[in-house]
Formats: sequence, structure tokens, C-alpha cells
Amino acid sequence: MKFATDLDDCVIDTGNIMFDLISEEINVDFGDRSSYKIEDYGIDPDIVRKYISKVLESNNPKFFPDAVDVLNQIGLENELYIISHRKNYLYNHTLSTLKNAKLKNFKLILTPDEIVSIPDKSSIINDLSINIMVEDHPDIIKDISDNTNADVIIFDRPWNKNCKGIRMYNWKEIGEFILNERFLNYEKL
Repeated sequence: MKFATDLDDCVIDTGNIMFDLISEEINVDFGDRSSYKIEDYGIDPDIVRKYISKVLESNNPKFFPDAVDVLNQIGLENELYIISHRKNYLYNHTLSTLKNAKLKNFKLILTPDEIVSIPDKSSIINDLSINIMVEDHPDIIKDISDNTNADVIIFDRPWNKNCKGIRMYNWKEIGEFILNERFLNYEKL
């Protein structure tokens, strides 16, 4: 089986870290945090870019509980990919961050740097014949569902509540789902 996951807001709790940092500087009510785009909360795009850089370049990211352990188990007998829309200048830093967290047996792939509304993860998924993708971004979930044969596991986040599909709430649940006998020889969900 070929298994892939998005990185930010699926493996690393990037969004909550960013919301918290911005809240320390600016008085803003993020409410239920139902929008993926921080600019939707009326925050200046320059401030957003500043905090995105600060969080993505951090040496102390907050991994979701069980993410590294589950991914390491999956990577023992399956091809494991981390597919992210981080800028390419962050490749070495991101790779180092994942290795420092003790993530093993994975390949890191960053989408092209061009500015697009929906990063083209579908082409990567198709080129690599990935079977299962964990994703949180609503537009990317739809794109993968519409344009690939991969099954999409929706990593539950406030901004993807309206997405339909296989919804998982944490990595322990994903691990139990993926690492059971039915996936030893991958079968379509």
C-alpha cells in the first residue's frame, strides 16, 4: 500500500499554533475557526505571512498525539509519503524537523511553489499511485476525491466540517483503521 498524508494541520498542529500566536499580538476573535484562510478573519495578509513563516520555520513544532508512532508503524510495511504545500526553501528544515521527531521510512514531497488556490497534490498522488491520502484542506480533499483513485481520510478540523468522506479525529483512530488486516493487501474502501 502507498500511504500519504498532508503535514500541516494533519501531522503538525500548525493552525492552532498560528491562531494562538496571532491572538497574543492582535485582539481578534477566531470563533469556531471554521475558515481555513486566516485572512478571512480580517487580519492583514502581511501579518499572516509573518506568522506563517514564524510557525513553519520553528524548531519546536507541536505534533498531534500519536502521529509519529502511527506513521512509523505504517511506514514499516508500506510506502509512506508526506506531501505538503510548504515552500521549497523549507524542504531541508522540514526534513530535519521530521527526522528529529523520529519519523522514519518516509519520503517528503513539497508541491511546486507557484501561487495557486488549490495546490496540485492530485498529480503527485496519481504519479505515485498513492492509495490513501490524509488531508484537512476542504478544496484539496475535493480535488483529490474528484481527480484521483486514492481514498481520502479527512483529518477532522473546524474548516472541513462540510466535507463528506471518511472522517478521522486523531492518529490513534487512523492507525487502528489502517493497520488492521484488511489493509495488509490494500483494498479500496
